[in-house]
Amino acid sequence: MTPEARSPSCRGCRIALQDVHDPGGPQEYCKECAEQPERWFSTRLARGIEQSPLSLRKISDEMGRAGYHIGHATLSDWRKGRYLPRASSAAHLRALERILHLPDGELALGMALDAGMGQRVRDEAAAKLRRRIARIQGTSPEEERLITTEIRDYSRVGKDRRQVDRVIGQRVVAQRDQVDRYLVLYTDEGGSQTSVDAVSECRRGLVLPPLDGVHAVELVLDKPLAKGEIYDFTFRISYGGGDKEDLMHRRWLPAGLEKLELRVEFPWDMRPRRLSTSTWLHTDAPPEDVAELWLSHRDTAKLRLTDPAVGTHGIRWNWN
Repeated sequence: MTPEARSPSCRGCRIALQDVHDPGGPQEYCKECAEQPERWFSTRLARGIEQSPLSLRKISDEMGRAGYHIGHATLSDWRKGRYLPRASSAAHLRALERILHLPDGELALGMALDAGMGQRVRDEAAAKLRRRIARIQGTSPEEERLITTEIRDYSRVGKDRRQVDRVIGQRVVAQRDQVDRYLVLYTDEGGSQTSVDAVSECRRGLVLPPLDGVHAVELVLDKPLAKGEIYDFTFRISYGGGDKEDLMHRRWLPAGLEKLELRVEFPWDMRPRRLSTSTWLHTDAPPEDVAELWLSHRDTAKLRLTDPAVGTHGIRWNWN
């Protein structure tokens, strides 16, 4: 009797494959993992916790007895995909695998896939979207048309502890004549439905279909710029329908940026317990806290940087 063929499993979450993400290539990932690779580690950990008779507190206690002090709140954040363990946490993960009776390397592989593949998928999708826009505009995707020198990024958090919107003001310098367009690239965070709209000195242009979770919206400036001309414009990113509480406001900073101002406004009756400025080595990396922050009299946290290093910077907070 011929043994029944086993369905292949997703390389990310290990669930049996049903959806082919790329019909023309090997079926390695389910559709959800191909579109949201940041879920791979959290899916594996969540499945291990669900199958364990231990609570999060007892798992944390067992980790402590093994010599690794990981709080139950941190385990919860990992399970929910809020961020990944530090790259130096390999020994912690091996201990956690033993406590949860997971195969050796199960969590380490999930984290490696998250940190490497997740960023690569988004970078490749962004590059493809840039090439599409360039073809439409009749330009080269490698050509630097605008350089951003200043960013003012103001976020509001609602009473449901989720981001309501971000109003972003940017100062750019044209690198050639007749430049009149800026491309906004973004991902939907936590399952939220995100939209981009012009506020001042620009209007919304082309909106491309999303690719691997990355969206692209073109903003058309109110006038074409001459080479070397400085221009300020403002747009809004609105969020709705997310399934996660927001715990950070961050953004990647390009080379050439001279000034950054981030603000997060909280409801007067819903203030976070702790705030800090943080940096991330890459989008999927865990945060590294830089300094503690306090709210201003308007329930607003502020971060100002001059000539910041290239990378991801932001504000992080805890509600409990």
